[in-house]
Amino acid sequence: MKRLSGLAALLLMAVLYVTPNPAQAGSYEVRDCMPFTTGALGAFSSTPANGFEFENACGGNVDYYGYDIYLKPNPAYNQGDIGRVKFHAPSGIGITGIDAWVYTNLINDTQWSPKVVMHDAGANGVAVSLPYSGLGQISYDLPSGQARQDVEANLKCTTTTCVGRPTNTGFMDIGSVSLTVRDSTKPVAVSNQGTLYAGGVVSGSRTVEVLGTDGESGTWRIILMVNGQLVGYQDNVGSAPGVSCDPSTGSTTSFRPCYFGITHTWTVNTASAPFKNGANSVFACATDYSGESKCTDATTVYVSN
Repeated sequence: MKRLSGLAALLLMAVLYVTPNPAQAGSYEVRDCMPFTTGALGAFSSTPANGFEFENACGGNVDYYGYDIYLKPNPAYNQGDIGRVKFHAPSGIGITGIDAWVYTNLINDTQWSPKVVMHDAGANGVAVSLPYSGLGQISYDLPSGQARQDVEANLKCTTTTCVGRPTNTGFMDIGSVSLTVRDSTKPVAVSNQGTLYAGGVVSGSRTVEVLGTDGESGTWRIILMVNGQLVGYQDNVGSAPGVSCDPSTGSTTSFRPCYFGITHTWTVNTASAPFKNGANSVFACATDYSGESKCTDATTVYVSN
């Protein structure tokens, strides 16, 4: 790629790296305000199978959906039996922090251990402190540079045998979950369509199509550059079907990206600056919602007007 002048480089940096407000570079937020039946953030599981009862505690307040792990009434549990609610991030995404409310009803019970753990398929586990009984808020961020694939709330039998509880007691609830997520994959920019790339020597008005995609945090902006100068940019203005996103808060209710891709076609006048007669350097860039950017290789376009 042709080296940019100092002024052009500063302009490109300003356009690309003004991080989409209010996300911080490299991270975005997944806010769990939907029940599993529609939000699809995570899943329930237990050992042994069907050993625990699970429930979506989804009342009228959309900001406090929760997920309950109930002990069944009066069965005999064995040491190591466990009920889980797990949030799993797909490939290319790492969970770096959690903020949630946890409610436990295990008063004076030393048999059961409620935990919230960040881990990688069971390895590299980091336990998050939480109240043993009652309602409390938890907030935890991993040390800088670290991330995990899973966040799990679980209720585990820690003695040789554990007893169940009558209905509606003996449970753990986690709700209003907000996960800080790191996007470790750069977006993809493509610019090889349009009459500007017709080949040979071009003149007059031409079209350029740019496509930006990102499968992790989603595409925020695409730009078109000619000879080191900005020709245009396009921000994402639409939401992917079925995915609830709020650009004003930078949050989504799914690990799926809010805005997977942007396509935009510019009409450019090759007789006007920044084009010039002779060889011209054209490239495009895409920026995702975590602030990561990637540019295409420069294409040389020959102009004569």
